[in-house]
Amino acid sequence: SDIQLYNQLSLLPEKLKKYCVGKREIYHIFLDKYERLWLTSRSDGMVIYHTKTDQLTIPENVHDFKENKVIFDIIQNNKGQIYLAGINKIFLYDEISNKVKEMEELSALMKKENIVKYINNVNLDSEDNLWFISKDHLLNEDLIVMYDSKQHVLKKINSNDKNINGMLKHLETIKFNTNKKLYISTNSGLIEYDARTQLFKDLQIYKTRDIEFGSGSDVWVSTDLGISK
Repeated sequence: SDIQLYNQLSLLPEKLKKYCVGKREIYHIFLDKYERLWLTSRSDGMVIYHTKTDQLTIPENVHDFKENKVIFDIIQNNKGQIYLAGINKIFLYDEISNKVKEMEELSALMKKENIVKYINNVNLDSEDNLWFISKDHLLNEDLIVMYDSKQHVLKKINSNDKNINGMLKHLETIKFNTNKKLYISTNSGLIEYDARTQLFKDLQIYKTRDIEFGSGSDVWVSTDLGISK
């Protein structure tokens, strides 16, 4: 209800409120290891709120990420660097210049491999290699891509199994668990991928949307039929 919404907004810091009300079309929020809250939207581009000091940081080139250039996903690596996924490109936040900068080498590799459509989900493995969902420009199909940050190469992730490959054409979310296995939610179900053995496993859960990990080996997934574990 409107009353509940007002009560929730009233708990927000005053400096942050104006970025959270009205027709803001907020796309993503992310709390990093330094307790900075990142918020992206179509109207404001990007705001960084420092929860410990009640300060706001606006990247100098924030105007580059408004309207149709919005950031869809954010993740932080082991060194504290912030990766941001937007339309066609992945960016890094430069703390010194307070600017969001394109990963130009990665962009060049993506163009060479005809990977030039939406990037809507990013993840990091234990070696800080970047994994993301994108599209093959020629086939117009979803695909999972791994960027090896040490070897500076791209790898498209696919399977020899035709059924698995069919499932990988319509992707929702990818996330690594602590056992170094990648869980892939698709319109056709949930897949487990072992990056060490490069083996896929269909977990027989229909039309999954999002993934979270519980204690031990627990995996929680949202589906069109509810929540599964």
